[in-house]
Amino acid sequence: MNSSCATLCVAAATLLFFVVEMSAVNIDGYASSSDCSSSTDPVRGRFSMYPTGPNSLVAYGEATVDEELTSPLKATLKVQKKVLWWWVTAKSLSYDDVCQFLQPTNATQSNSCPPTLQNLPSCNCPLQQGTYSVQETTFDTSSIEISGPSWLVSGSYYAKAVLSTGGRQLACNEIYFGL
Repeated sequence: MNSSCATLCVAAATLLFFVVEMSAVNIDGYASSSDCSSSTDPVRGRFSMYPTGPNSLVAYGEATVDEELTSPLKATLKVQKKVLWWWVTAKSLSYDDVCQFLQPTNATQSNSCPPTLQNLPSCNCPLQQGTYSVQETTFDTSSIEISGPSWLVSGSYYAKAVLSTGGRQLACNEIYFGL
């Protein structure tokens, strides 16, 4: 994971977890997030995803972090589904500190980035200032089981992820997508 993980990767991973939990991941076409951060938020960025087949999806993103981000970094995600003319909350997730997911896997490594994230300024907390780019990464979703009828799961969705600390918003990202 990485700093764009702070909101982008956490948002994408949580969004992917949500989508994976609900159905076989078959995103309808290209989906790109938009940055809903205020001008004073220290993290700005976006991510995109698109299908590459019936059971695979590619995601990538970029974020700029203007200040060092220290624990605790709270992340919230709200996913809504459009039902007729209204947006209905399908799932809400909250993580009190995403830094728990960014710990080095090896005690001797201070910045243990996975191979696809080797060019990042930091992969654990505190997240360092800098630009974080995540190259296109393919997710295989072939082992995902559908947990509901496709006619119920398919449709238009909206997701919003917010990163904060001590009540101060650090980043915001939102995306519309279809299943």
